[in-house]
Amino acid sequence: MAGEDSAKRKRPMGLKARAAKKASVEAAAAAAAGGAGQPAVKDFEESTATIMLQGDEASDELDELEGIFTSAIECADEDPDRALALLRGTIHESDRMLRHSDTAGQAMDARFYLIYGSALHCLTEVSSEDDAPTFRELARQRLAQADALCAEGDTELLARVRLAQAKVELAMLAAEEATGAPLEALDRAVAVLPRLPHEEGDDMSDYDDEEELKREQQRIDGTLAVTDLVLSLVESQRVDGATAGELIGWCEAQTRNLLVETADSDRRHALGHVLHLRASALLEGGDFDDEARDDARELLEEAQDLLGNAESAAVLLLRGEIELNLGNVMETKDDQEQLYAEAVATFKRVQAMGELPDEYAQLVEEMDAPASSGDGYDSD
Repeated sequence: MAGEDSAKRKRPMGLKARAAKKASVEAAAAAAAGGAGQPAVKDFEESTATIMLQGDEASDELDELEGIFTSAIECADEDPDRALALLRGTIHESDRMLRHSDTAGQAMDARFYLIYGSALHCLTEVSSEDDAPTFRELARQRLAQADALCAEGDTELLARVRLAQAKVELAMLAAEEATGAPLEALDRAVAVLPRLPHEEGDDMSDYDDEEELKREQQRIDGTLAVTDLVLSLVESQRVDGATAGELIGWCEAQTRNLLVETADSDRRHALGHVLHLRASALLEGGDFDDEARDDARELLEEAQDLLGNAESAAVLLLRGEIELNLGNVMETKDDQEQLYAEAVATFKRVQAMGELPDEYAQLVEEMDAPASSGDGYDSD
């Protein structure tokens, strides 16, 4: 019977949509800086703070401070210990500069508080500081100061501040420290992005002015950066199911708003990613009714269509998992086999690139074996 055959042949839902993401400190690099707080940092040596300063002796202190922070982000993957020391150096120097400004009666500007707050937040992401909650709260305060001090019309700086604030709010949510409204912080992060009047079906070719093109691309890139930040948190499973559902819903609204008929691949892939996560939530645990299965199938079919032009390894991995999960919700043996075969073919494309993670390679091997012997796929 179709039902029995379907139950026998289902594949597990446990694979992630994409290979494991790099440490969230990389996302901080996209924010391009931050602002911050200040209990004393541990294991700090002043000599460390100066070894990677950018610029020459004529650079002012704020440029040098940003140089330390940027250097920390750039070496985070290859030398995390050095990155940690440089983040501590950024916080140490920020505190010194703030004390000096208070003594001299000189106010610090928004850029300073952005760097200070971001360094505090990044420190909690790359280390296991005992006082991480205190650092996050200080980061929130410094970034609020940066927000308040942004000059009118400086939307680029304000966008960086709002993105940094969203990161802190999401981190506090994951750590169950949140007292505010993360969705409100996300709304604020995208609200500041430049917006141009356009109608459904418009694409970048509809903007003739170079400045308009630049602003529209900033809006797209900024919105995708925020949604990617949120989806990374959802995939980390650091929030409960209800909260994850709210965050996924927010991302869907944002990515659908970006999607127009001729949207570029980045926008299509972002929405496909969101729809896949929605479907996975409906099917979680394998105990779902016909309505949930039908809803999930509809979402997965739309996601599959959106990712039809996938070329990069990361997007192909997502497409392969979508095809795999579509097979899981099909009721007939033939439909399941077709989709499982498509998933294997997609994963093999990534394998040919030399970028297939071990868990996917093992899955391909398992699914290829029964296909050659004529047996059905066994559930795990």
